Amino acid sequence: MRKLLAAYVEFAENNPSVFRNAFLFVRSENQKPPPRVALDDDRFFTLFRNTVLLGQAEGQFREDDPDLLTQTVLAAVHGSLSLPINLHRLALDTSKAPPQMMIDAMLEWLSVN
Repeated sequence: MRKLLAAYVEFAENNPSVFRNAFLFVRSENQKPPPRVALDDDRFFTLFRNTVLLGQAEGQFREDDPDLLTQTVLAAVHGSLSLPINLHRLALDTSKAPPQMMIDAMLEWLSVN
């Protein structure tokens, strides 16, 4: 899980325009929403969820709904990346420290120990 989350952070840092335009895109209210995709049909989400399931099977991750655990972890790490962009008026730390701290926090939160 750490490697997957670190790869997500690295992608965001190395591809800021893609991250901003694809992962932070907010459509206007008068645009039709895209069709919703089932979680099982999304390779990105499924990759992370399968890692949660593996961690649960090995007794390393807490028992709970793997979809909700995956969503929570992704939301937390994504938020650590997007907050300085969305709230650029604030002098937030834009270094690699906040996403790394969030990865550490989420892995501790997921952990059984």
